[in-house]
Amino acid sequence: MTSNMELLELFQVRGLAGNVQKVRFGNRTVDFWSPKNPGDHVIIAHDGQNIFDKRNIGINPHQRATWELATSASRISARYGLKPPTVIAVYHTPYVEDNLGRVKEYTPARYMNVAENWAVESNGLYQDKVERFIGDLSADRLISEITETIAPQIAEQIGISLQPRKTAILGASMGGLAALYALIERPDFFHTALSFSPHWVIGG
Repeated sequence: MTSNMELLELFQVRGLAGNVQKVRFGNRTVDFWSPKNPGDHVIIAHDGQNIFDKRNIGINPHQRATWELATSASRISARYGLKPPTVIAVYHTPYVEDNLGRVKEYTPARYMNVAENWAVESNGLYQDKVERFIGDLSADRLISEITETIAPQIAEQIGISLQPRKTAILGASMGGLAALYALIERPDFFHTALSFSPHWVIGG
């Protein structure tokens, strides 16, 4: 079901011109920023809680720091005379709603939807919980949300066209794994995946 974008608030980030928009698509929160007169380059980031808004408690509740992704991209773009990319930060399901929500959303469903594949999960973090979430892996639904609803509606609002060769998805840890999975599943939408310290749930 397609959800229309609802504006929650505008806020500012030091080092970025203009406002970051915090919006909601159904139950999904998204922060995004685009430069004035944006080009068509887009970066979509998993773990959106960590990208712009330092008020959030992200993966580490003791560290209220952001990735400074858009700030760094703007600084580098200015150095080389380029237009900064639009940055779309997609939140995972809050832990207070489902403490396994992030695992469900970021685990490659097509490869990990049988319990046997978790038998060699590297750190044993989830082995005793597999039966609680194995039937509800939702990475495919998240990819559909991003490609069919979130990115198209934001692109329409800011007046850009989505082009695969100019669209990247990124993440870290489980988010990095999810970024690689999105590239595999939707090469027609993403031509680049940036995966930082990916959590390989099988073997390492």
